Amino acid sequence: MLGVQASVKLGAKGQNEHYDWLNPMETLYADMEAMKVTTDKLKTLVEDADGDGVGDFFDTEADTDCDRVYANGKAMDSDKDGVNDCKDKELFSICDDVDADGVAKDSDGDGVPDCLDEEPNTPAGKLVDVRGKEYKMNNGGGCCDCDNVTLPTIIFENGSSKIAPSS
Repeated sequence: MLGVQASVKLGAKGQNEHYDWLNPMETLYADMEAMKVTTDKLKTLVEDADGDGVGDFFDTEADTDCDRVYANGKAMDSDKDGVNDCKDKELFSICDDVDADGVAKDSDGDGVPDCLDEEPNTPAGKLVDVRGKEYKMNNGGGCCDCDNVTLPTIIFENGSSKIAPSS
């Protein structure tokens, strides 16, 4: 009587455990745990703690209280004066020397920002030109330099003779 027996070892080379000895549920549980970790990481893509519209994963300023932000979550400063657009009362300042509200400083109160003011100490109530220079009045009360006067730009509504509200 002759007997033949064959056995097969399932598994990869160098692996100490046989596949037939492993619990298949352990593999499923390990895969589920890996998926949970990945899902938790993906949640940060849509979470937005500061409400600026940029997910926390991409947000470089996670505590921005501005609603005007760049794609990376950094608060916008269009005129680069150091005051964020959401707090800036003069969004397009022509000067870098601004107050806490982003408005160009005007020390003498003549309506011309200090950075453009050629006469920074004009007395209060005096009439000045766009460069901050005081108009010298002649005896008739008019401007003595009437050849060098700049009038403001007036914008009309399209197809109409009505002056636009911006003017």
